[in-house]
Amino acid sequence: MLRTLMILRILLAPFFRYIAPIFSQKIAERIEFELKNWVQVPVLKDADYGFEISSEGELEQIKIVLLEVLRQGKNVELIFCSPSVESQCKDLLETYPTQLRVYRLPIFCFNPFSSIANPMKWMRCKTFVMCRYDFFPELIKYGSSKAQKFVLLAGSLKNYDQKNHIVKKYLKEAYKTFDQIVAVTEEDRDKFETYFEIDPIKLQVYDFRILQIMNRLDHKEEKIQSKLATSKILLAYIDSISGQKVLFGSYWKEEFGIFKKSIKDFLQNKTQVFIAPHQLDQHNLELIKKDFTQAGLLVFEIHSLTTEEELSKMITDSQTQQGVWLLNVKGILCELYSYFDFAYVGGGFGTSIHSVLEPFIAGAVVFCGPKVGRSTEYSLIKESNPDRLYKISKKGLVLEKIISINPDILSKTDHFKDHYKGHKDIVFKWLGLQG
Repeated sequence: MLRTLMILRILLAPFFRYIAPIFSQKIAERIEFELKNWVQVPVLKDADYGFEISSEGELEQIKIVLLEVLRQGKNVELIFCSPSVESQCKDLLETYPTQLRVYRLPIFCFNPFSSIANPMKWMRCKTFVMCRYDFFPELIKYGSSKAQKFVLLAGSLKNYDQKNHIVKKYLKEAYKTFDQIVAVTEEDRDKFETYFEIDPIKLQVYDFRILQIMNRLDHKEEKIQSKLATSKILLAYIDSISGQKVLFGSYWKEEFGIFKKSIKDFLQNKTQVFIAPHQLDQHNLELIKKDFTQAGLLVFEIHSLTTEEELSKMITDSQTQQGVWLLNVKGILCELYSYFDFAYVGGGFGTSIHSVLEPFIAGAVVFCGPKVGRSTEYSLIKESNPDRLYKISKKGLVLEKIISINPDILSKTDHFKDHYKGHKDIVFKWLGLQG
């Protein structure tokens, strides 16, 4: 199967590179993104480790391991797929210019004969680490035939049963090529053993993203302050709220149905609602504000340049007039969750929920919509603290459910965090790293 896909990849390469972009603007933009590889000449020629990531979420998954390898002075090649993570990869390159080489995965520019457009000719790493998915045949081929050690982090078989026969056959072949697999949950590890007969000695259970979230929370105040000039005033105000504090994180405009019928009654219960949209472009923000203003509510919008006078006036107005707080600040959602009793995580009434681990580890009671099938984080929390995560089937029931929960009687998350702190060194040693 791997050999067949490699042959198809080679045969179809001219079509994707030269014909497909004529009919698709998105493909043309993707090719433009990949062509940056030709102008960014790496200083580093060889690498001890290689890491492949799809996007920001996968970078967060492997960041603890990546930084440990760099801290040890190892040379690393970082391969990324999505433009969404480009700026973070550039930041890492600036921090480690003599240890890191960065490469955009050529999906549409792939050329088997090019030293730049074929990862197998470009890559040099001895240990190749993949994260979760992106099982392009050329990457699997490199890991299984050229790397001395092939590792998968955040391995999961979630939704494997729903895939068609051909995909299952390819995944089975791909998974069996790894020398080590770190599964996200116990259920995933059991599936790797039973579905693919993978030797248990090749399997471990851990989620490195948990350590990354805890690390961010340890430095939350300085991170928020770096993004928001009036952070001290805002956080002091949030701390002073006597009623329920609810943060709607990664909120989509299409989720307004949550508030449509009962938002005013909800706010009368001494509750303060803060909304952090998933998309922060001006058009989307205006649409979100319009929903609430048409419902007869004020919108207190906070952005990175909000002045102390402006924020103080909004706080005063919020004491006498009903409204919601709109957080137009990028990059601090993970840190903000720790200041709230309850968190609703968006996306669950669309394609899939966003990160529920961030608010859970921050100590909030978490609510989400029904689309959880792709989330390993949801499964992980349900294995450990099921009473701190609630899946709501209908938008109109979300506020009702939040009101019904008393966070003081729920299980604590300390044992969950202590477990991951305590097992870090064990997993690092298993991977051949020092803790």
